[in-house]
Amino acid sequence: MWLCGVVGQLYVFLIWLEERAAQRDRSERGKRVRVPAGFLAYLKYSRALPPWILVLVFVALPLAIMAHGAPLAALILVALVALAPVLFKKFDS
Repeated sequence: MWLCGVVGQLYVFLIWLEERAAQRDRSERGKRVRVPAGFLAYLKYSRALPPWILVLVFVALPLAIMAHGAPLAALILVALVALAPVLFKKFDS
């Protein structure tokens, strides 16, 4: 279960990196691509739907089950997951 969750998260992260690199490349060359805003449009126009299902089943569901028995530990893990993109964006800029 842990391995599937890690693989799903890693895949989502790598897809995000690839999309950022492609977006920067297009902007440097002056090309504009219009994709509708929103999470559902993101899932529709990217390859991220299967790994998000993995993340939901193998990360979010176990965290919800864990929150029933150990709410503090689950809260700490959720906080770390929420802070990870913020830290990456700070170090990326």
